[in-house]
Amino acid sequence: MDKNALYRFFSNQSTLEEENQILDWLDLSPENNKIFMEERNIFDSIVLNNEGQVPIREESPFIEKKSRKMVLWAKEFLKVAAVAVVIIGVCFYYVNQQKNILLSSMNTVSVPAGQRIDFTLPDGTKVSMNSMSELQYPVMFDDIRRVKLKGEAYFKVTHNEKSPFIVETKDYGVEVLGTTFNINADTDNFTASLIEGKVKVFNLNNKEESFILSPNEEVALQSGKLIVQPINNYDVFRWKDGLFCFKNTSLDKLFPQIEKYYDVKIINLADNKFTSKELSGKIRISEGIEHALRVLLKDTNLAYEKNDNIIHIKYSKY
Repeated sequence: MDKNALYRFFSNQSTLEEENQILDWLDLSPENNKIFMEERNIFDSIVLNNEGQVPIREESPFIEKKSRKMVLWAKEFLKVAAVAVVIIGVCFYYVNQQKNILLSSMNTVSVPAGQRIDFTLPDGTKVSMNSMSELQYPVMFDDIRRVKLKGEAYFKVTHNEKSPFIVETKDYGVEVLGTTFNINADTDNFTASLIEGKVKVFNLNNKEESFILSPNEEVALQSGKLIVQPINNYDVFRWKDGLFCFKNTSLDKLFPQIEKYYDVKIINLADNKFTSKELSGKIRISEGIEHALRVLLKDTNLAYEKNDNIIHIKYSKY
């Protein structure tokens, strides 16, 4: 395509026939479009540096020296600009890749039996984790702050209305914007208790099963179904303060908690009529397993025998 015809087209001085020829020429190949844009950039640079004078090149194959210099300058400028665009593109790609790596990289916090820990997530959310619990969370949060929990944890979520916070367990999830709540998801158990704020509890496998909790409410898994009920005992959350609290709970149901808090294995050799007695009380975990057993068995006809981390519960006459 004759460059003079292109220059006349850029300056709106081409004939109707020339315009049709140029448009037909552009449709022939992507290469023609590339040439067209290069000449357009050169034309714009010349006009800019000639204070608005249009560089039309009539029938003469020559252009003035100044215009020729501007063409050369424009070409060099385009080369530099092209390099800059490539560098910016590479940097953007690298930063984006690094972000994706951080978003996909997971941290795992595991708490062994007999211990508990407190820590802060990247968004400022405070977490207390109970014994034998595990939490997975990304190195950097995306638009949705999503963590995965096994066991029991107490969350005080940093408020961010644009970024919901979701805790996923084996079968259920809890979604919040900013609030305080406790989740117990030990094995087949699931209980989500709301202290303050507002949460949505939902079934990961059945979206129709969901509940909105208000403060002082909890949802618990009972006979395979989630049941909403008021919180009737806040002492059960005091594990984060180092206290083992129980209310109207049978001894045999306390044994699994004792195993978790003290990293022991309990073998019950006594009859159920002795271990089904309901107990209420508070025990400071740091005082040790033998102190806890003495308190729990004080008013029963039971005794214990300890061999390393194995505890045998038996009749006291033995």
